[in-house]
Amino acid sequence: MKKTRVKNSVAPQNREPSAPTDKMQAILTAAQRIFTRCGFGQTRVEDIAQEAGVGKGTVYEYFPSKQAIFEQAVETGVRDYLAAITKETKKPGPIEEKLHRIAVMHLGFVTEHRNMASLVMSNPAILLPHREKLLGICREAEETVAAVIQEGVDSGAIRPISARLAAQALIGVLSTVGGVKLLEKHQLNVEKTAAELIDIVLYGIASKN
Repeated sequence: MKKTRVKNSVAPQNREPSAPTDKMQAILTAAQRIFTRCGFGQTRVEDIAQEAGVGKGTVYEYFPSKQAIFEQAVETGVRDYLAAITKETKKPGPIEEKLHRIAVMHLGFVTEHRNMASLVMSNPAILLPHREKLLGICREAEETVAAVIQEGVDSGAIRPISARLAAQALIGVLSTVGGVKLLEKHQLNVEKTAAELIDIVLYGIASKN
């Protein structure tokens, strides 16, 4: 009688992700959690591996060092931000509504990733070798917002100005306000703050009377 081979069952939480991309994503997600929990200096590659549910050797198959993991984790976050901005700008609506959605997305994204954002702001030197690449992605985000502002200029909703400079100013204001709130550990009212900042950007601070 032929014996039937019984495969050992593995609990889902102990099983390594199967596809290479799944493993890499699991490592990056785990790294973000560990980096924000322990800080860059106190994080060990074995801690990331354990959090991701993979072996330490598997981590080194994808990343040569802890520095490389950190850089990729940040780059992934910045690319996710760019994708979110691009998605918002493609939605129809008047210029003020579009800019408000961008502001809500920006502040909401920073709030959702507050721990990683705080870590990056507190340790900017860690990313110096990766600076130009990250700046390139940020410039793409600026260009995306600038295109929305240029639409407003072309339609007459916004007076003739440099759309690129206005985009830099808007993102700068959002980043500063969001960053300060994070560092002060204050709870941010995303909708209210976004509405107030867009009002200031579009109409200034002078009395409307």
